[in-house]
Amino acid sequence: MDIEIILDPNLTPTQLAEIAVIAEQGGVRTLWHSNLYSSWDAFVALVPAAMATKRIKLGVLAVSPYEMHPLKISNAILSLNEIANGRAIIAIGGGGAVVSATSEAGVYLDPKKLRIVRGVREAVEIVKAAYSGELVKPYEGELFRITLPVRTDWAKAQPPLVYTCSDGPQMTRMGARVADGM
Repeated sequence: MDIEIILDPNLTPTQLAEIAVIAEQGGVRTLWHSNLYSSWDAFVALVPAAMATKRIKLGVLAVSPYEMHPLKISNAILSLNEIANGRAIIAIGGGGAVVSATSEAGVYLDPKKLRIVRGVREAVEIVKAAYSGELVKPYEGELFRITLPVRTDWAKAQPPLVYTCSDGPQMTRMGARVADGM
């Protein structure tokens, strides 16, 4: 069955684990946890679900490279993926909610200056390079540069899937080229 569920981000990790067990028994393919700035950290919240289940995929939706550096995104998803034995998925997006929230807090991020499509593309490239071992050499993007070697040889599970969140034609075209799904 190809059913995927996006859960309420205000559920506790214990509640998420209980739902994950029931969803897995019902044949659901993926449970997604929204990565909102005002709720549980999505990576942490999914750990009990990862430990309580064996088959269901667990996804974090949507992480922005403007709220979390791509190296930290890589570390977080690889860590969750290890705990989940290769069942983690991440969706990387431009961070519209983050841009809105920071504006409300008095910090204005100009979406045009952020170059959102480029930032998401580079974040996807960095996450994929991290799990493939390619970050032992520098990454030279236009927005993100990584000069020191990054070793992720501790990550032994099957690599996590990396999706993009697409809300326009440019993001959709880019996601189709570089991501595992959208």
